[in-house]
Amino acid sequence: MVYLSSLLEQEILQIRADEGEEEAKEYMEISGVKESALDRLLEECSNVLGLQKFYTAGPTHVSSWFIKKGSTAP
Repeated sequence: MVYLSSLLEQEILQIRADEGEEEAKEYMEISGVKESALDRLLEECSNVLGLQKFYTAGPTHVSSWFIKKGSTAP
């Protein structure tokens, strides 16, 4: 079970978008939160569905992808 406050999560997302990750982490620390509940929820859903995340990187961006655990790329 993952408990979350939609208001707090909205504020965290807004701070991430406007001011960056470091400011969002500082806000979470002040709020007594170690990590975003949405991040935990995504991780828990991935585990239940048997997914794992991997990353690809190019010269201008990084992307993350989910694949089924134990599968191999074509």
